[in-house]
Amino acid sequence: MNLSAFRLDVRISLMYALFGGLWIYFSDRLVFQLIPNPSALIQIQTYKGWLFVALSTLIIFLLLRRELYQRRVTERKLSETDERYQQLFEHSLDAILLSAPDGRIFAANPTACEMFGRSEEEITQVGRNGLVDATDVRFQEALEERARTGKFRRELTLVHKNGTKFEAEISNRVYKNSAGLERTSMIIRDITERKQTEEKMRESEVRFSIIFHASPIGINLFRVSDGRSVNANDAFLELIGYEREELIGHSAVELDLFVDTEARRVWMEELRMTGKIRGVDAQIRRKSGEIREALASIDIIELGGERMGLVIAADISDRKRAEHALKKNEQILRLFVEHTPASVAMFDRDMRYIVASNRYAADYELGHQNLVGLSHYEVFPEIPRRWKEIHRHCLAGAIERSEEDPFPRKDGRLDWVRWEIRPWYEREGEIGGIILFSEVITERKLAQEEIRQRRDQLMELSRRLAETRESEARAIGRELHDQIGQMLTALKITLDMAIQLPAENTAKKLQQAQSITTDLLERVSQLSLQLRPPMLDDLGLIPALVWHVNRWQEQSGIRVEFKHHSMEGKRFATEIETAAYRIVQEALTNVARHAQATQVRIEIQNSGEELEIEIADNGIGFDSQAALAKNRGLGGMRERAQLIGGTFHIESEQGNTRKIIRLPLKERI
Repeated sequence: MNLSAFRLDVRISLMYALFGGLWIYFSDRLVFQLIPNPSALIQIQTYKGWLFVALSTLIIFLLLRRELYQRRVTERKLSETDERYQQLFEHSLDAILLSAPDGRIFAANPTACEMFGRSEEEITQVGRNGLVDATDVRFQEALEERARTGKFRRELTLVHKNGTKFEAEISNRVYKNSAGLERTSMIIRDITERKQTEEKMRESEVRFSIIFHASPIGINLFRVSDGRSVNANDAFLELIGYEREELIGHSAVELDLFVDTEARRVWMEELRMTGKIRGVDAQIRRKSGEIREALASIDIIELGGERMGLVIAADISDRKRAEHALKKNEQILRLFVEHTPASVAMFDRDMRYIVASNRYAADYELGHQNLVGLSHYEVFPEIPRRWKEIHRHCLAGAIERSEEDPFPRKDGRLDWVRWEIRPWYEREGEIGGIILFSEVITERKLAQEEIRQRRDQLMELSRRLAETRESEARAIGRELHDQIGQMLTALKITLDMAIQLPAENTAKKLQQAQSITTDLLERVSQLSLQLRPPMLDDLGLIPALVWHVNRWQEQSGIRVEFKHHSMEGKRFATEIETAAYRIVQEALTNVARHAQATQVRIEIQNSGEELEIEIADNGIGFDSQAALAKNRGLGGMRERAQLIGGTFHIESEQGNTRKIIRLPLKERI
């Protein structure tokens, strides 16, 4: 029982004794007054004595029970304290040793056993001196401090069972146990890892210092609170043009380093909000007033318990100038490529357009769409596989070309292209893509083909003209030999006979000769008109055609409707009039031979720039393409028109065949 509880029990006992005494005193007075009988009084006194004894016994019982209760409470608290201490001792993360002042150890917790690699018995056997490095002078200093103050807290070198040494922080305190004997408690914390970390931090600080001052990139350290610089390396000083003494203790605002103050304000606001700034382009005003371009990043760091701003800034003035020059060159190249009269396109390694000339877009009918960034194979999905293989070869370094190459388009057309592909190189020597030089030669190819066809047609026409001349020569020869020759022979015989006959018979023979001569002249005139009517040269196209149409109607029996517009009094170049006359002549001949028509309509119109001739009939019709290929007459008509720059067109079906001829005109002066 503690002292306060004892004092409380004494006060309670005295209070009970006082109440008992007062009760006996007043009860005796009351009894003597109420009960005068002595025997009865003696009996009452006896009862009072027994009652007093009973009350006293009850009070003593209660006091003893209270004492036992208090003792059990105290013992329970002591047990709980011992249990908590034991739990703390057993499960502490720090090693705990309990020892005597002379160094004898009598208790060690599991952490201590693990730390030293020894069992508790081994630790108690080796004692304190067996756990501490004997060469560590700090141990003796710690003992002296404990002797003076009763405690110490030091970092000492301890020894593991295997002989390895490690650093530990030791807290040692002297106390007295329940028996009054001095004991020491030693709490040990292994700080090897912390020491290694501190060593790494020191090494890191050394490396940082080396990097900080040797870095070619500018580094500046400033206080966030006032923006004043506390340190800067040589590269940063070179960037701003100030000496170290001129920068330290001053802010960028004071030195007016930033050209764009509004941009600096935005950066500082972002720095306060996010704690960092990455890759901003800043214009720096040097001490001399020169403007430099810098690429800067800023981070907020904790240094010595104070928020600091770490600035990393690289001088990119030369790079900016190079980029500006490169951009200018690229712009010049782009303008050159875009406006060159050649068809040029430049691609990257993924065959995406970098630039293309206006001629390229026009040649390939791409309109005004922006090709930059588009895939060549998306723009032209119809590109053949073999061209994709050529692109891959050129991207590998090959140079390919073709003077003419067919290019089937997605709409079914066939273009012809002349092209050359070369790789272009990066500054590092790597292939950056390819350049395509091309020319759509479809028109030229068609023109060449047309020229070839015209040449073939001319050769065929020349052959036909030769055959025609030969045929006409044979016909004229036969006419001269068979008809005119015979008539001349008959005329000669008649004249010879007239000479030989008597005078009275001569007149009759002369009349026969005269008749033969008239017939001969008629036949020669007809032959001359068949070769070329003189009126075509003398009177012009329309009178010659009127004469020919009238004769043709009489011979064929087919009615002809002949109309002409703006032709009165007009004369044209000889080749135009001849071609028109021969085309109409051949057309009427074909109608008479093949059309089985009953009516023909001829209409000629002078538009001022061309002579348009339309010849229509109501015949059986024919396949115009096949007829042009097989019929010499139709082919000759087309060739006559084309030779003088005109056109020839046929439309034919059952009951309606139209031939439309257009000849370029130059009116004869």
